[in-house]
Amino acid sequence: MKKIAIILFISFLLVSCSNKNKDNNNAIKELQEQKDSLEKKNNELQDKNNSLEKENKELKEKIKNSENDTLKSESIAKINKYLQEFNNSNKHFAKATFDEKNNTVNIELVEQAASDVSGMIDSKNEG
Repeated sequence: MKKIAIILFISFLLVSCSNKNKDNNNAIKELQEQKDSLEKKNNELQDKNNSLEKENKELKEKIKNSENDTLKSESIAKINKYLQEFNNSNKHFAKATFDEKNNTVNIELVEQAASDVSGMIDSKNEG
């Protein structure tokens, strides 16, 4: 009878340990699934972050280019304003133009001024 009681006790003990082991395995499996899910979400967020960083870099580059274009157009406007003032004050002497392609200012002497300068050079050379 003692042997039967001991065998029954050991059987209950083994069944109890087996159930605990199953519960532990289920808990481990659930935790592993949660870990996998979180890793997947982390990877998705990392990809999104990388995409946003790339977009941010592109936008910063566009802003920089836009600022450069704005500065260039403002500079050209100022140059044209000064050249217009020069042209207005020296109508009978010279005409100035700005070549945007080559980024140069060209000053063309008016015919009378050119002949006056030519005459001055000739008289200087003659002594």
